[in-house]
Order: sequence, then structure tokens, then C-alpha cells
Amino acid sequence: MDIIKDNLNDFFTMDDFTCEAGLFGSSDYVKYGAYNEFGTEKIPSRPFIARADDDLDDVLSDYAESLHNGKKIKAKQTRIAKKMANNIKTAIDYSDYPRNAPSTIAKKGFDHPLVETGKMYSKIKGRVKK
Repeated sequence: MDIIKDNLNDFFTMDDFTCEAGLFGSSDYVKYGAYNEFGTEKIPSRPFIARADDDLDDVLSDYAESLHNGKKIKAKQTRIAKKMANNIKTAIDYSDYPRNAPSTIAKKGFDHPLVETGKMYSKIKGRVKK
């Protein structure tokens, strides 16, 4: 599972801390996320986690200013990790991914790739690790 975790989490390393966002642990949601992120024979690639670092200009400039001014930066790093997690959720909500298979649409009752029960979505987190 470490290979999936290492590849699935988008991260930035700053001052010996790593800002990560994604699906963590060894749950079925991590596996499902990996299958969708990278694709399988039956599931097309829907790289929702790869987009975690999109649109971080505001939090990164704030972080750079904190470094320059000698301010404590842990809160800024936490903000970056949370923003990355929100970016992943936004990618799920608004990206134009390949449609679900007709059998999947029939099972779910709707065609919204990466969404069925909302449980995987709720497991997407941002965190800062040393």
C-alpha cells in the first residue's frame, strides 16, 4: 500500500515539513482513489489528486512572506495542506472526466464520476508531517 500512498499523495516539502493532501491509510477508499487516479483496464484515468497543487498562488505567497519576515509558519503550512485538499474536492466536483460506463450509471442512478456515496470525498484530507 505504500506505493499507492506515495504516488497518490500530492506533496510539498518545506523546512523539513511536508504538506500533503489526498487519501491516507489503507482503506478501500485509498484503493478506489488510486484506481481512478491512474486508471485500470476497466476504469479510465481521472487524475483528481494530481490537481491538488493547482491554484495555490495565494497561500504560497503568504507562506513566502512569512518565511521572509521570520514568522511562525506551521499555520501557513496547514493552510496550504487544507487548500490542496479543497483543490482535490473541486477537481471531483467540476472536472470533465470520462463518463461512467452505462452499467455504472444504472447502478448509481446518475453519471458523476468519482461520486457515489460521498464517503471517499469525505476522506480527502490535508495534513502537515515532519
